Amino acid sequence: MSLLWPNQHQVLIALGAEQLSLVTRVGFAKKILVKHHETYKESTSNQAWKIAVQKLEQQLQILNLPQKTKVSITLASDLVRYVVLPAQQIAMNALEKQGYAQAAYREIYGATVDGWKFSMDDAPPTQPIIASAIDMPLYEALDQLMQKYQLTLMSVQPYLMTSFNSLFSSIKSANASILIIEQTRILTLLLKDGVCQQIRSEKFSNNWQADIEQTLLRDQLLTNKVSKELMIYAPALSTIKLEFSKQFSAKRLSIKKSHFGMQAGYAMIEALV
Repeated sequence: MSLLWPNQHQVLIALGAEQLSLVTRVGFAKKILVKHHETYKESTSNQAWKIAVQKLEQQLQILNLPQKTKVSITLASDLVRYVVLPAQQIAMNALEKQGYAQAAYREIYGATVDGWKFSMDDAPPTQPIIASAIDMPLYEALDQLMQKYQLTLMSVQPYLMTSFNSLFSSIKSANASILIIEQTRILTLLLKDGVCQQIRSEKFSNNWQADIEQTLLRDQLLTNKVSKELMIYAPALSTIKLEFSKQFSAKRLSIKKSHFGMQAGYAMIEALV
């Protein structure tokens, strides 16, 4: 291929324990070439990502992408564990942050965290830090897949980070509860002046609005820290009416980018655009 015409192929992937969404596009116009979405049963083993990686490899075999195609992956929250680390009064370098995160996770999950890969946001030490952890073998398996098919892995990020970064301009100074709705889970973030104070991850249900409201009301009684303002990012449920009680003020969030105009199965790809 001529150097004047570098490989402009790109692959956007949303990967979860129960679903895979994949979009390939090409050129400066970012023309969509292939869309693929599938669901499958979550692995019964302790490594729920194994089936997901197998499904992804099957698609890479079918696609036969050009070498050095750029690949961006966002991971659904059924493959990620989140913790909000309390603010510290001292500056920490990257290695010290890793140690801080690992110690916090160890208190919750025990010695199993020794096989996890951690990442943190870039918050200053005087603010709480959002930390995420995935199985290190999952990251290694994705990296090996890219090498096997001679693709360029641009990023592997939890969907929380991908969507939160894309929504930042809308929530940068909010005092609110942010709901991020995925295919199988709901993330609830409590923000104070735009800074995340708490994260909850729970299974999605068809009665999710009532479930969330009951949980928030219970938290309000116990902690008095719940915001009555709800900001909801749910691209897969854009046509669903919000039906919270008058105790809450609910509004939708959206990413100010051109939407793919796809079915709900591709909603998590939107934050990668």
